[in-house]
Parts: sequence; structure tokens; C-alpha cells
Amino acid sequence: MAISGIFHPLLMPSLGVLFIFNSGSMLSLINPDVQLKVVAIIFGFTFLFPAMILPVFIYFRWMGHWEATERNERIFPIAITAIIYYFTYSFLKGHQVLTFIALFILATSIVMIILMIANFFTKISLHMAGIGGICGLLLFMCIRISAINGWFFIVALFLAGLIAFARLKLNAHSPMQIISGFSAGFIPVFSLFLFV
Repeated sequence: MAISGIFHPLLMPSLGVLFIFNSGSMLSLINPDVQLKVVAIIFGFTFLFPAMILPVFIYFRWMGHWEATERNERIFPIAITAIIYYFTYSFLKGHQVLTFIALFILATSIVMIILMIANFFTKISLHMAGIGGICGLLLFMCIRISAINGWFFIVALFLAGLIAFARLKLNAHSPMQIISGFSAGFIPVFSLFLFV
């Protein structure tokens, strides 16, 4: 249960931005105070704001529980989160120096749309999609930016295994939902960076 909470899907964009700022790229050279402000903005928009909306969903009985354990409870929160992520991308893309981070947030928005569609058919793992997106980002950065990201990628793969184990242990998902969740996060993020 603790692993699922610590690596909550809404925390993955903030984690990704922390990796970007420590990737050995030009963004690593940005003033630490500016980096902290950017991380705070990302955290506010992609974690705090969606998290604050959850009690509203519960109040209006659109969700029975904050974890949204039922498949039909997840569609609306995922859709709202995708919209919030897209607006975050729109805000960031206006700052040229943050284009790489903006692309990552756009990729996470695309992942959310894929998850929303997939959720009509199966209870795909949002946790695995989150860590899958991080793995896609880190693999791209390993190939194109710096070898240090290879170590980050290995750590992320280990975390993916840990999260998958935790989700299976909680009987929250089937193995296929775990695999498809990871793929739904990994493929769009890696592909967007590779081709854009």
C-alpha cells in the first residue's frame, strides 16, 4: 500500500521534471532557484490541483473512494487530469527554455487520453502507466543526452518492477493490466520525444 502511495501516478510528472533537471542536459545548468520554481509549478498543476478536485468527485458521488477502484469511476477524473495536463503544457510551451519539459507534460497528457479510452474496456494500471512514462523519458535521455540517464533508467525499471509487484499483491490489477499500463505510458512518451 505504501509503495502505491509513494509512487502515485499524479506524482510522475514532477518526478520526470526532477530527472530532466539532473539529466546532464542544458536544463541542468539552469539556476537552482529557477529549477525549484519550475518543479513547484509542475507539482502544483499536475499533482495538487487534480488531487484537490478528488473530494468534489467523491462529494457528488462520481467516485466512491479516492483511489477510484471501480473502472467506471475513473473515466471522468482521468479526463479532467488530461485537460489540466494539457493546460500545463500550454503554459510551459510559451517559455522557450522549457520546451523539453513542456513536451514531457504534453506526452503525459496524451498518456492520460489513452488511459481514458482504454479504461472503457479494462481497468488499466495508472501506476504502471506513470512509471512507464518515466522509463520512456529516461530511455530517450539516455540515448540522446547523457549516459547518466542510463543509471536513472535502470533505477526506474527497478521501481517499475516494485510497483508492479505491489499492485499485483494488492490484487488491484491482473498481469495483463500491469503490462498494458506500462506500455501505455512508455510508448507515447518515448515516441513523442524520438519523433519530435
